[in-house]
Amino acid sequence: MSLSLLLLFLLLSLPLALALNQDGLYLLQAKRGLSDPAGALSSWNPRDPDPCSWAGVSCGGGGGGGPDRRVTALDLTNSQLGGPFPLFLCRLPYLSSLSLRGNNINSTLPPGVSACRNLRLLDLSENLLQGDIPGSLAAIPGLAELDLSFNSFSGGLPPAFGEFARLESLWLVSNILNGTMPTFLGNVTSLRTLKLAYNP
Repeated sequence: MSLSLLLLFLLLSLPLALALNQDGLYLLQAKRGLSDPAGALSSWNPRDPDPCSWAGVSCGGGGGGGPDRRVTALDLTNSQLGGPFPLFLCRLPYLSSLSLRGNNINSTLPPGVSACRNLRLLDLSENLLQGDIPGSLAAIPGLAELDLSFNSFSGGLPPAFGEFARLESLWLVSNILNGTMPTFLGNVTSLRTLKLAYNP
């Protein structure tokens, strides 16, 4: 290919590469780390100006909360997605609600999940997550609802869970958690619902 043709190709490609806003680029990065056998994310088109029309995506503006055309919620419940937890989602600065319930998210939940700083709801129930529950979840300042039920988390609850600032609901049903009811949960004065059934 001649240099002139190469430059023409790059110039024609540039608008497309720059069209999608930053939130959309983060979502595409997250998508690359997931298997999607059912094509649940097939509407995630890099040629769109923003991801607000994509499956599972909700944006602020137009009467909703958050800045205009920025991602505020992601609901990919029962989408048959597989792979490790996509940390790129935590780069979405206005993301307040994240549901990946009923998928095949596997491996461990990384401590870096605490980078999802604006989450109020995190639902990772009915997946294939295992290992220790990261205490770093308690560092998410506004987290009010946390559901990790029906996974294979093991060990005990991290002592850091006594430091949640605004947690109202904690669901840990049907894991492999052991030990007695931790007294430090009594420090979470905002807690209204606690479900620990079907653990050893």
